[in-house]
Amino acid sequence: PEKKSMQLAIDQINDAGGILGRKVSLIIRDDASNPGRSLLAAKELLSEQKVDFLYPEIISGLALAVLPYTTEQKVFTISNGATPEIGDPGKYPYSFSLSDLAPMRIPAMAAALTKLGGKRVGILVSTNPPQVALGDGLQRDLGPKYGLEVVGYEKFGIKATDYTPQLQSLKDAGADIIAFDSTAREGVRNVMTSMQTLGWDAKVVGLPAMLYGDLTEQIPASVRNQFYAVNYRVGTRSATPMSDEMKQTLEALKKVRPIQNLAIAALARDTMWLAKWAYETAQKESGNTSAESLV
Repeated sequence: PEKKSMQLAIDQINDAGGILGRKVSLIIRDDASNPGRSLLAAKELLSEQKVDFLYPEIISGLALAVLPYTTEQKVFTISNGATPEIGDPGKYPYSFSLSDLAPMRIPAMAAALTKLGGKRVGILVSTNPPQVALGDGLQRDLGPKYGLEVVGYEKFGIKATDYTPQLQSLKDAGADIIAFDSTAREGVRNVMTSMQTLGWDAKVVGLPAMLYGDLTEQIPASVRNQFYAVNYRVGTRSATPMSDEMKQTLEALKKVRPIQNLAIAALARDTMWLAKWAYETAQKESGNTSAESLV
């Protein structure tokens, strides 16, 4: 989703004259969702390809593997990762996050859990940093702020495919609804297949990061009516009127479909336009586009 929508945005930017009169090109390296390869890719892009701006992944754990190096090199970066650390100016002064940070998702998740009749919540998240930040925040806030009882909190490895042991623990603790988050494309299939294995009829509420493709094909039929998700407006068909800009974005993305995750595609597209704004604003206000001027 990121590659297609970034290229679309860059084509639009170039059609509008580029950035400060210069055409933009997109150079991509595959990190295979591996932190070590993420860092190697970043080093190659900076030292050999001489890139001016780096998008250091959308998965926070992979972005964080890159940021110490890009900070040392004073390279301007924007990620759509949701962990607060990415945008911490004390740690990474040249790094920015264009995303709703994981703790900001707590009210929406709490509202969904309440709307679905949940009383006793089990929390199940992956070990990726923003998912842990969300899980920690839910454990802290659901009781005192939203009147929901947290009966258990379980984590699973990012590459895990079977969540049955963690769900069994939450079931044994008396959970009647699950707050779930993962970065894996197969996260929805994995959690609902595990629910089917347990024969458990509790509802599962997820978030946008793993909403890929046709969910009706991923979820076993016997547990299909148990899965719910909170999503971004751009990725949700609703009665709320869309803005003109959102309509234009959707029409543009239709030209490069299939887009497997519309929310991620929209964020990645906006990142390219934000980078253009940053360079042009720095030039206007400081007379140059050095890293210091950009930040």
